[in-house]
This record gives sequence, structure tokens and C-alpha cells, in this order.
Amino acid sequence: MHERTGNLPPLAGIFPDYPAPIVRNGAEGREVVMARRRDAFARNVLMEAARKRVQKLEAKVKSFNPRTR
Repeated sequence: MHERTGNLPPLAGIFPDYPAPIVRNGAEGREVVMARRRDAFARNVLMEAARKRVQKLEAKVKSFNPRTR
């Protein structure tokens, strides 16, 4: 295994868009490199949550009838 990160200090955590050590398959075998973690589906997850909130609000608006007041 090839290690290309140097002597790393302990990390408090691994967060999106911050460099962190990963193990990947390289041309010469496995290697440890620094890379940024990205949530490729995060935008889709946020959009789906927003759609659910909109549907819930639309249902409330449909059930609201101001003439019954």
C-alpha cells in the first residue's frame, strides 16, 4: 500500500468539502490520499424534502375554507 498523505494528526471528524484521508485503488495497488468528500445526492435529498413540505402546505391550503369562519 502506498501512503501519500504524510504524518496526519488525528481528525475530529470527516465533513463534506473538507479534505480527509481515503483509501483508493491506484495503478500500483491501494493508496492513501487526501480527498474531499462530497454528497452527490445532497441536492436531490434537499429538493425532495422541499417538495414534501410544499405538498403538505398545499394540502393545508386545500383544506382551509375561509367561508366556514
